[in-house]
Amino acid sequence: MSFIVRAIYYVRRKIAKNFVTFFLFASVASFLVAVLALSTSMAKGVVEKDNIAQTVTLSASYFLVGDGYGSGELSEKAVQEIGNYPEVEGYISSVSSFSNLQDAKPVPIGTAEGDYRKPVIETTVNVEGISDSQKDNRFATGMLTLKSGRHLHKGERYKVVVHEDFATHNQLKVGDYVTLGRDPLRYIGQDKMSISAEIVGIF
Repeated sequence: MSFIVRAIYYVRRKIAKNFVTFFLFASVASFLVAVLALSTSMAKGVVEKDNIAQTVTLSASYFLVGDGYGSGELSEKAVQEIGNYPEVEGYISSVSSFSNLQDAKPVPIGTAEGDYRKPVIETTVNVEGISDSQKDNRFATGMLTLKSGRHLHKGERYKVVVHEDFATHNQLKVGDYVTLGRDPLRYIGQDKMSISAEIVGIF
């Protein structure tokens, strides 16, 4: 085999080897770029949901409550002191209780056995007071969405947001009022005064 022929074969092998090497490096580089792009996208997603990821819920110990229902509350003063820490960007306060509906009815359970509520508490519902409903975890995470109206804002009184099933069952809309009576399960005082709350939102 002549020198020229050997040189040609050498050049062809070199080109083929370089092509294979280039193809391998290009494949690895493409894979790394894809991984970096995915990591960046996930990081942006975490930043967008940062207000959810760093949410902490505080409540009183249920083992130290003397009313038998395990519904102890943190005082407003304690909540404000916690909120004053520089690490706390903001907070919402909430409290749960029972109320007696005086001009509306709860949505029927609809089980085969019928409604299990006894007649004495058939109009009793759970009511949750909250300083800013938009920041509630259930709304912030998208578990619940507002269908009409607006959210509850800090400092408001006698305003409520209700579930659409409750509104439909009682033919209520935004702007209507519902009358809420005293907690029939735990309240033992003589004051039977009720409040009229405006529906400002439906979820």
